[in-house]
Amino acid sequence: MKRVLLFVFILMLLGVVALADSKPILFDNEDVRIVAEGAELSKDYVHGGEYLNLKVIVENNTDKQVRVSAENCVIDDWDVDSYCHIEVQPHKKKKDEIAVYYQNSDITSFKKVKTLGLIFNLLFNSEYGTSKTYKGKNIKGKWINSKIGGSNSKSTNNKKKKTSKNTDNSAYKDLKYGDEGIEVASLQIRLMELGYLGPTENGYGDKTVEAVTRFQKIAGLDITGIADSETQVALFDEDAPSNSFIDDDYKSIMRDPQGTWRNAYIIKGKVHQVLEDSSFGTQNKNVKLLVATADGYENLVLVEYTRQEGESRVLEDDTVTFRGEAHGTYQYYNVFNQIREVPYFTTFEVSIN
Repeated sequence: MKRVLLFVFILMLLGVVALADSKPILFDNEDVRIVAEGAELSKDYVHGGEYLNLKVIVENNTDKQVRVSAENCVIDDWDVDSYCHIEVQPHKKKKDEIAVYYQNSDITSFKKVKTLGLIFNLLFNSEYGTSKTYKGKNIKGKWINSKIGGSNSKSTNNKKKKTSKNTDNSAYKDLKYGDEGIEVASLQIRLMELGYLGPTENGYGDKTVEAVTRFQKIAGLDITGIADSETQVALFDEDAPSNSFIDDDYKSIMRDPQGTWRNAYIIKGKVHQVLEDSSFGTQNKNVKLLVATADGYENLVLVEYTRQEGESRVLEDDTVTFRGEAHGTYQYYNVFNQIREVPYFTTFEVSIN
């Protein structure tokens, strides 16, 4: 009897190990394959709580470049927000991430998930108007739990730190790469308010270093990437300079799309054209805006965001401000049937001036 119980226990243990090591296939169509390699929870400094970060590999087995985006996500029959924007060259593989935002989410709510399914949009060779939408394969909640169950991630108090003209350097301790905690969270929230950082990072990582470096450059401070006391005094000052998108930024993105990938900006401009998904039966709509960041419809950029149900529509000739991240460039056909390439941004905040 003891041998039987031991055998059953070993089988159960092997099953748990197999579950943890298995790699769910999220999508397999049009010679494009998306496989989940892992999952973790990251702090959501914009909405509060945490979001699920799926680590994926995208295989492009076609002769064309493919751009993959996550249209939306369904968790146990509930529509939730998801985000990814992945470009893969022909016959190549690429590692990337898919973010899933569950309202008021934390490790407890994600542990209750039974199934998670994503809706993907594929665009080949940036040929505008040829994109296709597909339903992906479901992930079992047990697999998600096997990845995040051991997480010691803690919710962060996301109250904004008030800006002040406090010049007492002793009020701040130096923050650097690898640091975590409420001080880092407050620093990141302020960097996001000023447009230097997007909601993409848990802890003081590479993106925070880049954001601090850019702020130090604009503010005329020593460029170190370390948020020392002098940097924090300047950052939390009510007159701290914002990271506004300028002509030089436009040129930098066009010259080096990969080098500026996921750089955050505050962008102001006039809407030149609205491209909105008008499909029926969905609560949220995917919206693309061509925005002129200079007078006379010069320096056009493409902005993509999800318009929530009940949210005001953005119209042509509206003056808008948005906070977003650079994601390379985007090609489209203009009214003269000519291909035009412009900087491409995804946004996490849009406002009509």
